[in-house]
Amino acid sequence: MSFRRHSRINWPLIVLILALMVASGYLAYTKVVVKRIETPPTPAPTPTISDGSKEFARAQELFRQGKLEEALSAYQEAASAASQGSSELSDLASALATQGKMAESQARRQEAHQAVVRAVSAYAGLGKVLVLRGRYGEAIEACNKALTLDDKSYEAQAVLAMAYDWEGDYERAVTAAQRAIELKTDYAEAYAYLAEAYADQFRFDQALAAGLKAVELNAKSYNAQRNLGYVLEKKGNYGGAVVRYQKAIELAPNLSYLHLGLGKNYRALGKYTEAVAAFQRATEVDPKNAEAFDWLGRGHFDQRNYELALQGFEKALELQPRYALAQGHIGWVYYFAPTKDYARAAEAFKKALEMGGLDQARTAEFQAELGLSLAYQGKCKDARAALKKAQELLGAVSDPDLVEAVAKGFKLCEGK
Repeated sequence: MSFRRHSRINWPLIVLILALMVASGYLAYTKVVVKRIETPPTPAPTPTISDGSKEFARAQELFRQGKLEEALSAYQEAASAASQGSSELSDLASALATQGKMAESQARRQEAHQAVVRAVSAYAGLGKVLVLRGRYGEAIEACNKALTLDDKSYEAQAVLAMAYDWEGDYERAVTAAQRAIELKTDYAEAYAYLAEAYADQFRFDQALAAGLKAVELNAKSYNAQRNLGYVLEKKGNYGGAVVRYQKAIELAPNLSYLHLGLGKNYRALGKYTEAVAAFQRATEVDPKNAEAFDWLGRGHFDQRNYELALQGFEKALELQPRYALAQGHIGWVYYFAPTKDYARAAEAFKKALEMGGLDQARTAEFQAELGLSLAYQGKCKDARAALKKAQELLGAVSDPDLVEAVAKGFKLCEGK
């Protein structure tokens, strides 16, 4: 039996030490696990810059479909997006160059250049649509914006030639078309617009040569085919013109002005049924085209379908309330129809003249018809005033039928 004293075990201390050891191990474990599953930082997203390509493709497709109003808006959006995109891409290229990322910088500069090219084409496309809508001043402005971005754009110069020609400034049209040819000697569209401008100046030999050159360069250009047809039309070769307009329509079936050109030549040939069909088609592919409905009205008028003619003229006025020509043509219906309503005819002719914007020949015609309408009503004081205005224009107009109409009006009012 031992008398040595046994030491007492300190259990609370042991428990505390074990607890600290467990806690330390847990913390070390969680640090490792957290470190392993920690999500890496998300890099900042690269900003998306629109270069106008989608907007431009949409505008081109809308134009191809003949949806000119929608195409007009789309070209505006494309020009704006491409111009802004070019600026932003240039800024990004400069920032990348500062960071020493030269390859990326060069790629962005190339994209910026392509955006400028696209903006130029968008402005040129916008200009063409504006010409077709009769907004020549705005079309010229759009082309000049394109040329500000790229003064060597043969496309913009060619459309500028079209805008000047349709506005009636034939010399500037010729100059712009020739400039386009200088920039690209094999550009068919430039020769086509040059042909049109020459034809409007009655320089038919040069017009025919330019028109044939355009078709030779690109027989699949509807502009080349149409404008050669226009030259033949101006020369009085309506049968030849019909062939060319038909070829143009095969290439671009949804452009109403091609159908109008075809209809006008059928009308000149006395083929009124075919003319009405062409004018009708023009209203179908572009139901917002006031000119198309006016020509449809004329086609029906030629066939003495006065009710249908009136519907066409009134629809034209609905689309374009200050369309003086259509307003005067309403006067035709009331003046020439068998029922004869001279009061309404006079009212229509007067409104047309007040609207203005008519050329001398049409102004003289409507003045004479106004005078006759008033003379038939016995309103000779007003009739003489209108007839005198028509008479003043006869020297510039040189129309034997108009001379006869004015003489008839004065005779009706003799002694009254």
